[in-house]
Amino acid sequence: MIKALLTGFFCLKVLLGFCQDPVVLAGHTVYLFPGMGLDERLFQHLTLPYQVKYITWIPIEKKEDLAHYALRLAQQMDTTRSYSLVGVSMVGMCVSEIAKVYRPRHAILISSAASSKEIPVLMKALRILPLHKLVKNEGYVTLGYATRWLFGIRKQEDARLFKSMLQTMPPNYYPRAVDSIVKWKSKTPGPHLLHLHGDADFILPFDRIENVYRIEKGTHLMVLTQPEKINQLLLDLLAR
Repeated sequence: MIKALLTGFFCLKVLLGFCQDPVVLAGHTVYLFPGMGLDERLFQHLTLPYQVKYITWIPIEKKEDLAHYALRLAQQMDTTRSYSLVGVSMVGMCVSEIAKVYRPRHAILISSAASSKEIPVLMKALRILPLHKLVKNEGYVTLGYATRWLFGIRKQEDARLFKSMLQTMPPNYYPRAVDSIVKWKSKTPGPHLLHLHGDADFILPFDRIENVYRIEKGTHLMVLTQPEKINQLLLDLLAR
């Protein structure tokens, strides 16, 4: 009888322990933030065993800084329950800013910059010579697709998807988004960030990135072009 009671008590304790772990609960949400000019289709090859929600783009206000825009994006999140953030490229920068205000269980950047110190020098030079302001919204779509190889796009099916995503952004989105990155001056990363970055990233070169998980031959859009590898890494990190 005593042995049976002890066994029952142990099982109940284990069960309650699992229930207290937010990752085990079905209510744990992973918010996926696609990169600049992209949408939820960027993550189409990922399979995560959590409730997944996609953050959608909202128009950027004229002269709006990146930190302010990031907090407006965060209004799409339910922060009253357990959640994690995964941000790609520009929106990884937004995730870094969001993590300074909110406290996600995980804040994971992919092909991004945790602070303005990791932004390429040529992009910072645009603060002095703002040539990016001469390019209109449609020009950025054309330029992005023409230089798709810089993003790691090689397959024809990925190229078609890339072009389709580029064409779905709100009016004036690209000029304002690029300007917000150029003027971003946050030298302190968000707390407890986890950062995945490819050593073949031509958009945000790997050698400028600090405290990072190095992805061999990973390109800027490796979440689309190397989904199996990224999916496994996300599973490992989110299980922590």
